[in-house]
Amino acid sequence: MVIGMLSDDNRQAALDALEQARPVMVKKLLDEVYAEAFWQVRFGSLGRMHAEQDANYHLDNLIVALRFDLDSSTAQHYQWLRNVLVKRGMCTRHLRRTLDSLQRLIAETLPAEWPAIQPYLLQGYTGLACTHPACQALAAQEQSIARAVTEKMAAGSPQSAAAGADLLQGATRLEEILCHLSYLQDAIEQDAPQMFTAHVEWLAGYLARHTPTPAVLYAELRWLAQEIETRLAPQDAAPFLQLLEQTQVRRFF
Repeated sequence: MVIGMLSDDNRQAALDALEQARPVMVKKLLDEVYAEAFWQVRFGSLGRMHAEQDANYHLDNLIVALRFDLDSSTAQHYQWLRNVLVKRGMCTRHLRRTLDSLQRLIAETLPAEWPAIQPYLLQGYTGLACTHPACQALAAQEQSIARAVTEKMAAGSPQSAAAGADLLQGATRLEEILCHLSYLQDAIEQDAPQMFTAHVEWLAGYLARHTPTPAVLYAELRWLAQEIETRLAPQDAAPFLQLLEQTQVRRFF
């Protein structure tokens, strides 16, 4: 289904279905997000309340875009929300994963209406895209960088190999590395190095009270720096390497 090609009846049917399914989808989205320990540990019950508001904002915006055939509305919404949430301790990857989950939930809950809804929701990814040239370069390489770091950690010390769980998201080390890269990109994109520094400081503090220790985090970041330096052009790698060196992990480089 192409944006702008919906009949009035199909549009209204999709709008009605979204509104009717809203409570169920919001609850499922929150349960899915908060099944990962990071969210409760980092943001607590107050964070869940804000997450519920954000989930409803996502659907509000989608409904407006669909009702009035606004192909840029969803992109603008996610761009705005990204600029807000990265200042509160999240990273763009968190928001992108939420958008992934929302897509899947709508497709599963409303299979008949999903073809009419999908083109509008897909615009959200445009709002999450990087604009800084170095961030665009890193985004193009982030999967290969994350895989390489994951493999090197698995082949490293027993301590590193034992720490296979994602301490940020409760998933895999690969996802954890991708989150590190997202925090790096957000810090450069927003010209706010403290975003990445705060991420490292919070996670190091958390690990200091748990097993594995912060040494595992520093090992990941050290491998990240090496992969970034190897895979990116010098002018693209420079802001990320400088930021890594300026954080509290600089003594490990």
